[in-house]
Amino acid sequence: MTPRRIGIIWGVAVVLVGIAVAVSRSGDASATIDAPVLTDAPTTASVKAIELDRGDDTWRFERDEDGRWWQVEPFRHRMDTAALMTMVETAAALRAVRQVDIDAQRAATLGVTHPSEGGASLARLVFDINDGEPMVLLLGRRGIGGRGWIRIDDAPTAMAVDASLHAITLDEAPQTWRDARLFPDVTTTTASISRTLGDEVVTWEQADGRWRFTTPITTRADTSAVQNHLGALASATFSAVLLDAPVDVGAFGLDPPFASIKLDTGGSVLHIGDRVSGSTGDRYAMVDGVPSVVRMPAATVEAVLVDPVTIVDRTGSGVAAADVQSIRVLLGDGELRLERSLDRWRLVDGDMVRAGRAEALLDALLNEPAPDVELVSSYPEALVVGTVVLEGAGRRPLDTVKVLQEPPPPHGQGRWGLDNGDGVLRILPAGTSVPVSRSALGV
Repeated sequence: MTPRRIGIIWGVAVVLVGIAVAVSRSGDASATIDAPVLTDAPTTASVKAIELDRGDDTWRFERDEDGRWWQVEPFRHRMDTAALMTMVETAAALRAVRQVDIDAQRAATLGVTHPSEGGASLARLVFDINDGEPMVLLLGRRGIGGRGWIRIDDAPTAMAVDASLHAITLDEAPQTWRDARLFPDVTTTTASISRTLGDEVVTWEQADGRWRFTTPITTRADTSAVQNHLGALASATFSAVLLDAPVDVGAFGLDPPFASIKLDTGGSVLHIGDRVSGSTGDRYAMVDGVPSVVRMPAATVEAVLVDPVTIVDRTGSGVAAADVQSIRVLLGDGELRLERSLDRWRLVDGDMVRAGRAEALLDALLNEPAPDVELVSSYPEALVVGTVVLEGAGRRPLDTVKVLQEPPPPHGQGRWGLDNGDGVLRILPAGTSVPVSRSALGV
């Protein structure tokens, strides 16, 4: 055993002996008891604010009108209510096993000096109570047997208690009590998502329950996929607080950020920075208005930076089949007009269409999800085999879809393409039934 280690052990022993001597100076000054520390114990419902002072560091937490808890000092941050309320519950359950009378010297020895006495305790914990006086607890040194000293405000006595509250107030980092959700305000009313990744800005917006891309293209989004993405955002959390009040956020790749995500609800913007050193995918991150650098796990980064292509609506048109009352098929050699007649389709001024052919066309355009999509600005017009105009009541146009087909092998793959006029080509396999010719419709 090294001389330095021996010295440390003797130093600790001297402190413990000093406390024991101070506590047992006179027979009348000390008593063994079994009683609650707080006779009018606080409850999670009665506490409206909490303040924790650890010497040079002070934190204040307040409950808002909706029952949510916030850190308001040294800066504003939403808190994990359950984690924060552990302090209240632990304090309410404290029981004293020993009580001693104290003076200034003994208070200093036990580490529970009141500020009015010209000193300080190891920690000062204040509970602001609804319609009541604040409860002030001074937490002092811990001794042998897992006990710690505590004093109620400037009371003339100190009590030995289970050190569970000491463990929370003195050992735990208040940063771990924060709400780790990166998007706590995601709700069913969220109506827009905007993401910047490099020079690319992607925006989704909701109207009448339907989601659409509005940048960089305007097209239909798969509402189910958007809802899944919102669920991923709602469950996204940071794994650790790395640094509060950084001097230079650029050191973390946050000026400018690698990516940013903004929702219309809450108004907060998440900025994602460089990869954490030594990590395969974890990244630094910050939220606007919160001067705190956090760590985002790789799985969370992947979930919030979803590939936009996976959210594109894969069907050829967003029209509901029940709304279609007539169909115009524009072909190179003319036009076919089909109208619904009860549960069958017929040509205008003509015979019935072969059973199931019009339904198969609608199914291919409205219900068949394309396995592949491509963003295109143009394509060979020679591939267009027909244009389908879907009409509602009174022949009101609802939507238009161009139908393309590649040549069969060996000159192509024979796949089908659906162009809804939005710059997205939805590609169906070669074996898909898209009855768009006269013969295929049974005319």
